[in-house]
Amino acid sequence: MQRSRSRSVAAVAAIAALAIPVGVAAQSPGASPAASGGPAASAGAQAGELTPTLQAPAEGGALLVWNPFTGPDGNFFSALTDRFTQETPQCPVTVQTQPGAEYISRLEAAASGGGLPQVIAAGYDALPQLAEEGIITPIDDLAQQAGFGPDLFPEAIWNAGQWKDQRVGIPIDTHPMLMFYDKAAFTAAGLDPESPPTDKDSFEAAIKAIQDKTDEDGYQMVASGPGALFLVGIQFATLFYQGGGEWTNQDFTEATFNSQAGIDAANYLAHLVNDLGVPKVESDAEINAFQQRKNAIVFSGIWESSRYLDALGADLGVAPVPEIFGPGAWGGSHNLAVTSNAEGATRECAYYFIDWFSAHSIDWAAAGQVPARNEVRDQVINTTETEGLLPLIAKVAPIAEKVRFLPSIPGGGDLLFVAQGAGEAATLVINGSASADQALNDAATFNSEVLKQNKERYGF
Repeated sequence: MQRSRSRSVAAVAAIAALAIPVGVAAQSPGASPAASGGPAASAGAQAGELTPTLQAPAEGGALLVWNPFTGPDGNFFSALTDRFTQETPQCPVTVQTQPGAEYISRLEAAASGGGLPQVIAAGYDALPQLAEEGIITPIDDLAQQAGFGPDLFPEAIWNAGQWKDQRVGIPIDTHPMLMFYDKAAFTAAGLDPESPPTDKDSFEAAIKAIQDKTDEDGYQMVASGPGALFLVGIQFATLFYQGGGEWTNQDFTEATFNSQAGIDAANYLAHLVNDLGVPKVESDAEINAFQQRKNAIVFSGIWESSRYLDALGADLGVAPVPEIFGPGAWGGSHNLAVTSNAEGATRECAYYFIDWFSAHSIDWAAAGQVPARNEVRDQVINTTETEGLLPLIAKVAPIAEKVRFLPSIPGGGDLLFVAQGAGEAATLVINGSASADQALNDAATFNSEVLKQNKERYGF
């Protein structure tokens, strides 16, 4: 039992709590650049802000809010909470940013020592584990009072904050994997920089044209390094979703990523290396090469937008990942949750803070996130801004309707992101160390046993 829990905590700490998943320790998912206007841009009112549904408490209490935003997005988060304190002085907020890799263990230690914050921001797949440990509490009453429901958010994003038929998180964003490309390289290769690849044929044609006509690689495939399981994993997951894949059977007792959708996804990644001559690199090398204009196309999380904008400026192109097998995209989602340390007037402040933050989430979009809330996302899509991150986010914001998630169960992230998960299996296939059938079957067999252990332990 302890082994399965350890794997779950590792995945939650590294991925679900949205720590730095790869080797770039200064950047966190959703980080934002100075070019987007900086935190000061969030400190003033933004067009498109909504009015909170709840009334501000007449009497309040101080709130401690934890988050794992170690990049510039943390500055945006802090600026927003500063605004909240100015507008709601009876509910003053203190923000503490925790190292992502230690986020869950620090929450557990705080719970043991009686020092929990009242509100936390966390990845959706951290929520079931935190709920089971009693660190966060159900907030169905908040959802009812504030009018939060499936009509305000895409179905997958809303459902990801549910555990055992109870609401445990309110989504504030989604952060998908995207295709970033160098418009200058596209032009040099005779490609239309305003018409990025949208399917298998146009994607492979772009890779070949760039390889043949420029000094840049058309694409680089991560095959090793400390971030390989994550970076290969999110590519595998997107292709897997495009092929109609499901991670488990309906009652979460069997891992099913060794289906034909999984085999096709892993084989396609190997195909890029074996048949198109895409070079294999260590994790983060593809990111650095893109910044240095040595790699013309990269699949990255939206949290890399700021660094890419700084590096390429007006030559940065952004688009959804091409539909190799059909529609579908991997993504994560930050939720705000309330802990067991929020009671009475303090809990009222926590509820109002979450309602207020959701209403002001267009400011959070300026930090490089796709808003979870439909009406806010529509405003982003229709923005008239021409500089910073917001126009880039506007181009890809509709992907929120297609993004899919790993199962919202304890250890759900383990299926993809840790040793003996699907990400590692796909890495083996890329390197020719195993066939897709063998690697995925072995990983699915192992994870099926873990699922059964977790199901017995947590009763889901």
